Amino acid sequence: MADDVNYPIILGVYSLRKVSEIGSGVTMVDHENVTFWYARQMGETRTEIQPLATSGLPSGMVKPMAAKDFLKTYTPEPLYYSQHPVAVVDSLAAKMFDGDESVALGSLDDGELAALKVIMVDPLVFPDHAKADYDQVNQELMALIKKVLGALLCRDAEARFEHCVRFNSYGVTLRKDGHLDESLGYFSKAIELHGSDENVYFNMARVYFDKGNMDECTKVLGQALNLNPEFKEAGKFARYVAKIESASA
Repeated sequence: MADDVNYPIILGVYSLRKVSEIGSGVTMVDHENVTFWYARQMGETRTEIQPLATSGLPSGMVKPMAAKDFLKTYTPEPLYYSQHPVAVVDSLAAKMFDGDESVALGSLDDGELAALKVIMVDPLVFPDHAKADYDQVNQELMALIKKVLGALLCRDAEARFEHCVRFNSYGVTLRKDGHLDESLGYFSKAIELHGSDENVYFNMARVYFDKGNMDECTKVLGQALNLNPEFKEAGKFARYVAKIESASA
């Protein structure tokens, strides 16, 4: 499911939705409880999640999960920190992205350093000595920190595209495993972040085809072809779907 990269990979914030019934008889209503979790991928088949505290930062017990169980249970929330601003995350971003390009960890205050450690998850990333020595941290670490913050805030085109590629890959995995609704959820998130990738629309069309929804399948294939009229696989698929609909008319 992942590219050939080093682990762990910070996946960002995901939500878990559970519906429970409250009341009885005619007064019974469904209540949806939503919790938010910080996720990281530890390898091809293993994911770890940690609940978000009221502070908006990960805290508490880390829970390991099989990667496929994680995908079919949790929903990505790549815009969480845009929709639920966290002051310390915003201040970190301001210094890392909007300030002096030569910013070092030594310029961060204690609260920012503490937040950065829980965001990065791996305490071994940081030197275990006086704050003044943080100025000696190498450029590779600073680049990693900026990459993680960029992915969490999802505020530039590169970060959005990376999420799109990941969600598209997850959606394909879920479709192959028969989790069609969950697959559509990932493709929808990918399009929300980066709506100009014809491959995502094509993969979404395959899910609608598997669900027997030819109208939506045709619509989404049309969107793929609008983005890339030379997309041969989408054109071939669209003609096949049209043939099926014509035969059943």
